[in-house]
Formats: sequence, structure tokens, C-alpha cells
Amino acid sequence: MIDYIWYQKLPKRFRPDNVDPNRMHSLDDLRKSWSLTDEVFSEILIQSDWATKKLQTQLYEDAKKENPGLSDKQIFKEIIMSRTSSCIPFGLDISEKEVDSALNSIRNKDELIEFIMSQEKAIEPPDQDQMRSKMNTQISKIMELQEESQKLKPILLLVLRIFSRLYQHILN
Repeated sequence: MIDYIWYQKLPKRFRPDNVDPNRMHSLDDLRKSWSLTDEVFSEILIQSDWATKKLQTQLYEDAKKENPGLSDKQIFKEIIMSRTSSCIPFGLDISEKEVDSALNSIRNKDELIEFIMSQEKAIEPPDQDQMRSKMNTQISKIMELQEESQKLKPILLLVLRIFSRLYQHILN
């Protein structure tokens, strides 16, 4: 059970997967280093690039499950259109024609996420405070390290098994 208040305040879809206690501790240390309340920190987490990537990935995976007959391009269009100002307040200011044009260069989920992030950066106020910008960078570093370590874990376990068997073989 994670007992950080800021973690409990996060909507479930924004909670880190495969929670690593060291990462949670690092995030809490970051919160404390900036003297932030749990509420403010959870809001900053939700607005981070890491959370944007996580949300877009979840939307893509959900759409694939719910609409197995749709092509990736159709799903990409659905996701982008759901982020426009016609669907949400302060959303992306992009027309359907512009989305169709952008889809020509979006080949996969990662490129979709990069496109959405670049569009969102374009509508951010230029005077976004330095603290939020620095925190966004620090949060991304902490969370991307967690994601990378989760990807490497099976490989490291395999290497460990191989070395263990090799060591046993040498001893016998």
C-alpha cells in the first residue's frame, strides 16, 4: 500500500504502473525539495509530460480493445480529435483537415504521442513558470527511469540465471 498522500490524490489512470518504492520515494523527495503540498504536487504530476504520455498510451490501448476493427490511423485521428478545443476547454486548436494532414506523417503510437505533446507545447503560455518546467523535467527523468528499469528487468533476470548456472557448472 502506497501511503503518500499525493499518490492517493492521483486519479487511477495517472498512477504509475508497477510502483517501485524507490521511485515513489524519489518523487516524494522532489516534492519536499520544492516545499510543495501534496495537492499541488499531484496536480503537477498530472500535467507532466510523463502523464501526457501515459494517458495517450492508455487511450490508444483502450481504443484498440474497444474497436478492434479500426485501423491505427483511425484510432490516431480519434485520439487527436478528442484533444481539440471543440471537445475540451483549452484543447488543441487544430481543424479536422489539419489532423488529416498530420496523420500522413504519424506512423505509430510513439509518433502520435510526440505529435500531441508538440501541439500541447505550442499552446502553453510562454511564461510557464520555471519551477513547473524544472519539475516536469525531473518527474520525467524519475518516471522514465522506472519504465526503462521495468523493461530491463526480464533481461537482467535472464542474465542472472545464466551466470548462476555458469557459476554452478564451474563449481561442479
